[in-house]
Amino acid sequence: MAELSLRTRTPYHRNGGDPSPRARWASAVAAGAVAGIAFIAAVSVLGSIFLGDGVWTPFHRIAAMALGPGALADIDAFDARVISTALAIHLGLAAFYGLVLSFLIPEFTRRNAPWLGAVAGLLIYLVNFYGFSGLFPWMVDMRGPVTLLSHAVFGSLLASCYWALHADRPALRLSGN
Repeated sequence: MAELSLRTRTPYHRNGGDPSPRARWASAVAAGAVAGIAFIAAVSVLGSIFLGDGVWTPFHRIAAMALGPGALADIDAFDARVISTALAIHLGLAAFYGLVLSFLIPEFTRRNAPWLGAVAGLLIYLVNFYGFSGLFPWMVDMRGPVTLLSHAVFGSLLASCYWALHADRPALRLSGN
């Protein structure tokens, strides 16, 4: 009965798929990248509309983690080095979060996974903007409803994309069986 319950919760058994909840790395990284791009776009646009920030402000704050506080000079300006550094950091973190969540998402139904993702996004917000603000004090300025909502959307989109990419794929076999 437990096996039947698992199979009705997860669609991996269709088309010879793997019913195990093990992560599929490519799906997790791709879902993280999609959600990460949506997140950075949302924070940039919503921050510009509701907070009066420049669209490049979040990029400067993220890039300053690697480039130092000098990346915060002229925070509203387009700077290719700053933008590319920010994208590398942000997409790397998004892929990492995708990998971490890929172990939890299959435990939930397709219908409930986005809610799990939203909660995970809120936890990521707390860690990033309260846990790491001692290392990166300029990130405190990004605390607020725009960033909080964007994190919830990030997590929800990540979970939804992971399900879409992962659910119907057959398992990769490493042996000759």
